[in-house]
Amino acid sequence: MAEIFEKVLVEVMKAVGKGAAKIIVWTAHQIEKK
Repeated sequence: MAEIFEKVLVEVMKAVGKGAAKIIVWTAHQIEKK
């Protein structure tokens, strides 16, 4: 049970990391435009 939860948590963290990176990059571009 714990192993499955751990694998899911890792996948979620990867997805969140990618999403956060996209938001950071997008925000940086918005700041550069000003």
